[in-house]
Amino acid sequence: MGKNTSVLIRYSNANRYKFQWYAEFLRFIGYFVCEYLKEDNDSYELDEYIYDIEFDLDNDEKTEIYDGILGVLGKFKGNEYEYELNYLKKVFENYNLFQAAVTLQYFSINSTVTYMAGKYFKEAANELDASYKKYSDTNILYEFNYARLYCRQKANLACFLCKKPLYYTENELGSMCSQFADEFPGENNIYMLLGLIFENSSRNKMNAVNAFIEAKDRIGEEPYVSSVLYKIGKACEGEENLRWLMNDAYENAYNIMPKYRNIYKVAQQYMKMEVYNEAIEYFEECLCKLGNRTDYMDPLEQEYLFKVNAHLSYLSIRNNDYFSAVEYAGNAKKLKQRIKDDIDDKDGFNRFYYEVYGNTEWNVEEIINIELNRMAEDNIDQYLGTAYHNMGLDDIATKILNTAE
Repeated sequence: MGKNTSVLIRYSNANRYKFQWYAEFLRFIGYFVCEYLKEDNDSYELDEYIYDIEFDLDNDEKTEIYDGILGVLGKFKGNEYEYELNYLKKVFENYNLFQAAVTLQYFSINSTVTYMAGKYFKEAANELDASYKKYSDTNILYEFNYARLYCRQKANLACFLCKKPLYYTENELGSMCSQFADEFPGENNIYMLLGLIFENSSRNKMNAVNAFIEAKDRIGEEPYVSSVLYKIGKACEGEENLRWLMNDAYENAYNIMPKYRNIYKVAQQYMKMEVYNEAIEYFEECLCKLGNRTDYMDPLEQEYLFKVNAHLSYLSIRNNDYFSAVEYAGNAKKLKQRIKDDIDDKDGFNRFYYEVYGNTEWNVEEIINIELNRMAEDNIDQYLGTAYHNMGLDDIATKILNTAE
């Protein structure tokens, strides 16, 4: 296996469900995924790099994609590789790990759906452990070992978010991951996983930071290092002595791959420093990125779209641009209302929810309501009231504020 097993997935937004499935499965087996969204003008920069696997979801057949993954595993070296991939795919599907993975990505909160996601990962870890013992005398491959630890880390993450006792101690997992790195010294994604194991531990914060830095240094200039830099920034948040590292990491993540979440973090830093014009510029860039998703967005994109409009409303008030403040606040409220109005429409604005969670134990409406509850309108109403007041429209301002109460 190569040192950084990387996959470039090209797709149009209409195929984003398919992209998400393949991306989560590939992350489950320890591969780096590069997202090439054709509607995003910045994606062409990814063509400058070389990847272990490349496929186009708009053109390639499922068998072609599958064979491409098998080829990297070493399809022509023996049947064990194909057997292992089929087995891992079966575990991924049988335990709803796609739904569990995106749930933890979209809803990093204490909720029943988050805890359910963790239980699926724990059950999958148990299955993989049983298989590991069965085949412990054979040359079990990197992907199998990575999946075992990945499931443990995700199970623990759900416990942390739901304020429950962890399934596994952090030191236990950290020790297992370090041993794994020794056994597969060329696989740099293991250090990313090691950082994820420690990232929510106040006692092991620096272990997380150091693991992410190790992953970054080993990866070098490849585009997927952007995700590692983002994690470095997140791990440093709230640590005053690491503020410089946080700012540097977010800035570099943005420069390498200007994804919407990278842009958002840079914008936030400028807003905190009260450099409002720069913050507005970056938040508007973030809006453009999210606009590439048009009417087909996942829960996290919807939430970011709401937050960006809220921030721009606030910043417009600080710049005495009250008309823009009203417009941005109105966009945020319209977004939330649109999600509400389409809550039962499987083919509407919330289509992605139904595609991911339909025909599973998860309740789609419950999940949409979790998303709606995360879109707090209190600040939005305050911004509207302030903007209308400063425009001399006190009647409208008073009505908005009274309605909000």
